Amino acid sequence: MSSTILETDKTHNRYIVLFKDSVSNADISKFYNELNPTIKVLTTYTLVKGFAAEFDHNDYTWLEQHPMIEIIGLNHIKSID
Repeated sequence: MSSTILETDKTHNRYIVLFKDSVSNADISKFYNELNPTIKVLTTYTLVKGFAAEFDHNDYTWLEQHPMIEIIGLNHIKSID
Protein backbone atom coordinates (compact mmCIF):
# COMPACT_ATOMS: atom_id res chain seq x y z
CA MET A 1 0.00 0.00 0.00
CA SER A 2 1.12 3.52 -0.65
CA SER A 3 1.05 6.44 1.75
CA THR A 4 -0.17 9.93 1.11
CA ILE A 5 1.78 12.63 2.92
CA LEU A 6 -0.17 15.65 4.09
CA GLU A 7 2.00 18.52 5.20
CA THR A 8 0.35 20.94 7.59
CA ASP A 9 0.74 24.69 7.76
CA LYS A 10 -0.66 27.66 9.68
CA THR A 11 -3.21 28.79 7.09
CA HIS A 12 -5.02 25.54 6.32
CA ASN A 13 -6.89 22.90 8.25
CA ARG A 14 -6.58 19.41 6.86
CA TYR A 15 -8.67 16.39 7.72
CA ILE A 16 -8.74 12.74 6.91
CA VAL A 17 -12.41 11.88 6.57
CA LEU A 18 -14.00 8.43 6.42
CA PHE A 19 -17.52 7.63 5.36
CA LYS A 20 -19.43 5.52 7.85
CA ASP A 21 -19.95 1.86 6.91
CA SER A 22 -23.68 2.34 6.39
CA VAL A 23 -23.13 4.95 3.65
CA SER A 24 -23.79 3.73 0.11
CA ASN A 25 -21.90 4.74 -3.03
CA ALA A 26 -24.97 6.71 -4.13
CA ASP A 27 -24.90 8.58 -0.81
CA ILE A 28 -21.21 9.35 -1.33
CA SER A 29 -21.93 10.78 -4.79
CA LYS A 30 -24.67 12.95 -3.31
CA PHE A 31 -22.30 14.10 -0.56
CA TYR A 32 -19.71 15.30 -3.10
CA ASN A 33 -22.42 17.16 -5.01
CA GLU A 34 -23.43 18.99 -1.83
CA LEU A 35 -19.93 19.87 -0.56
CA ASN A 36 -19.69 23.23 1.10
CA PRO A 37 -17.71 25.50 -1.26
CA THR A 38 -15.14 26.24 1.45
CA ILE A 39 -13.94 22.63 1.31
CA LYS A 40 -11.24 21.65 -1.13
CA VAL A 41 -10.98 17.88 -1.46
CA LEU A 42 -7.30 16.99 -1.76
CA THR A 43 -7.39 13.24 -2.21
CA THR A 44 -10.00 10.53 -2.54
CA TYR A 45 -8.92 7.08 -1.43
CA THR A 46 -10.13 4.06 -3.34
CA LEU A 47 -8.98 1.42 -0.85
CA VAL A 48 -10.89 3.03 2.00
CA LYS A 49 -14.12 4.98 1.83
CA GLY A 50 -12.67 8.35 2.61
CA PHE A 51 -10.84 11.44 1.51
CA ALA A 52 -8.58 14.22 2.68
CA ALA A 53 -10.18 17.65 2.84
CA GLU A 54 -8.58 21.08 3.10
CA PHE A 55 -10.15 24.25 4.45
CA ASP A 56 -8.99 27.78 3.74
CA HIS A 57 -10.21 28.96 7.12
CA ASN A 58 -11.53 27.58 10.40
CA ASP A 59 -15.17 27.18 9.36
CA TYR A 60 -15.28 23.39 9.36
CA THR A 61 -18.45 22.96 11.49
CA TRP A 62 -20.44 21.76 8.47
CA LEU A 63 -18.11 18.83 7.92
CA GLU A 64 -17.73 18.01 11.62
CA GLN A 65 -21.49 17.75 12.04
CA HIS A 66 -22.24 15.79 8.88
CA PRO A 67 -24.01 12.50 9.74
CA MET A 68 -22.37 10.47 6.96
CA ILE A 69 -18.74 10.91 7.93
CA GLU A 70 -16.21 10.46 10.68
CA ILE A 71 -13.20 12.73 11.02
CA ILE A 72 -10.10 10.81 12.06
CA GLY A 73 -7.48 13.54 11.97
CA LEU A 74 -6.98 17.28 12.18
CA ASN A 75 -3.70 18.98 11.23
CA HIS A 76 -1.49 16.37 12.93
CA ILE A 77 -2.06 13.68 10.28
CA LYS A 78 1.21 13.03 8.44
CA SER A 79 0.35 9.91 6.40
CA ILE A 80 -2.27 7.27 5.82
CA ASP A 81 -1.55 3.75 4.62
